[in-house]
Formats: sequence, C-alpha cells, structure tokens
Amino acid sequence: MLGKLMKYEFKASGRILMPLYAGILVMAVLSGIFTKASSNIFDIYTVYVAHIPKFISFISTISILLYVILIMTGLILSYIVAIIRFKRNLFGAEGYLMNTLPVTPSQNITAKTLVAVVYQILGMLVSAVSVLIFAIICIDNFAANFTDLFKVLGAFIAEAGVGSVTAFVLESVVLAILCFFCGNLIFYAAISIGHSANLHRVAKSIVAYILLYIAGQIISFNIISIAARIIPITDSMLSIHIILIGTAALEAVYASAYFAITHYFLKNKLNLQ
Repeated sequence: MLGKLMKYEFKASGRILMPLYAGILVMAVLSGIFTKASSNIFDIYTVYVAHIPKFISFISTISILLYVILIMTGLILSYIVAIIRFKRNLFGAEGYLMNTLPVTPSQNITAKTLVAVVYQILGMLVSAVSVLIFAIICIDNFAANFTDLFKVLGAFIAEAGVGSVTAFVLESVVLAILCFFCGNLIFYAAISIGHSANLHRVAKSIVAYILLYIAGQIISFNIISIAARIIPITDSMLSIHIILIGTAALEAVYASAYFAITHYFLKNKLNLQ
C-alpha cells in the first residue's frame, strides 16, 4: 500500500513541479545563449545597427532574471507543495477519504515525506545542472577551466587523504538527506498539532512550528556547548568529521521526534471539523 500511496503522491506533486524543473533547464539554455550573444557581438553590428547590441543585452538581462526567479521558485515551491498536499490530503476535505483507506498513519507520513524529499533533492540537482549548462554556454574554454578545478580538487584529496575525503562526502550527503527529512517533518508535526484544535488552526500551526524550531535550536546549542567542553579537538579534519556526524545524529533524532509527534496526532487527535 505504501507503494501505491507514493505513486499517487509522485503524480500529484509532479504535475506542478516537473514542468517547473523542465522550465529551469530550458531557461538556463536560453539565458546562456543570450548572455553569450550579448558579450560577443561583432563590431560591425555595433557600428551599423547600434540598437541590436542593446536589444540583445536587454533580453539577456531579462532572461537571467527569469532564470534566477525560476530556480528560487522551484526550491521554495517543492516545500510549499509538500506542505499543502499534507494539509489538504490528511486534514482537509480529502482527509475523510484518506483516513478511511486501509493504511496506517505511519504509511501516510512516510509516503508524503519520501516523495517530498525526492522532489526537493531533484530540484537541487536540476538547479545545479542548469547552472552547469549556463556556465558551459557562457564561459570560454570551460573544459580547460573545469580541468583546472579537478586538478585543485585532486591536490586537496592527495593532501587530505582519499579515505578522509570519501568519509567527508558520505557524511555530507547523509546530513543533507536528513536535513531534507527533518525540514519536512517539522512542518508536518506543526500542522498536526495546529489542526487538533477546533479554531484558528493555521495560526496555531504557525505557533507550533515556531515553538518546535526554538526548542530544537535550544537543545542543539546546549548539546554543542557541552560537547565542545568535553571533547577537546586539535585536528581540523577530525573536528569536521565529528561536527558532521554529530549534526547528522541530531537531525535524525529531531526527524524521529517530529515523525512521532505527527503520528500521535494523526492517530489519536485527528480532527476533521
């Protein structure tokens, strides 16, 4: 049943997000072409048709602005879609159907969280690929510059050690994924708390989010302060690993707590009035 829930979520969210992600890639190509054209106009056009360079430069500026807006919209909308779908699907009019299906609250939460995280990671990857496409089109001798970058990275890896860098990459990836999960689950927990009330549900959801966020920050600050006094570290690479692993552990704990809160309110305090 979890697979069917996720399939439904992928389709519903994809109808909004996939066209936007495609638009980001298309806009990266167009803005790259216009930017390249505006910086390489032949002198003959400048002399005989003076308005052409100005027009192309204007189009280039507009295209870059639209491109940046699309990237920001894609990153933000992936969270907005996840929040709206969770709220409408489980606490809105659709909740009367969703909560009568033969699925558990855990399955509903898991399906929505996994799909949201996949689309958010996809949005980040699409944005990164689009920037790469823009750079390839605009930058002269991009391949040579890219090769130089790899040389610098190679020198860093040789100095730091392959094992240490590999661990750093894996720790960073795990931390990033946990942050995505935690970022969605705190919203779900806040919505679940707020919608257990009869009145002012949205306002109470916002208050719940603020309180959960502040509580998390206070706990993190105290844990970091205690750890800094207990664990004296002189090795910079070791300190980076400890920070990444410790932060990932905290994110995992927070995500589990937010999941538990959401599950409790969905199972015991569901209010569809």
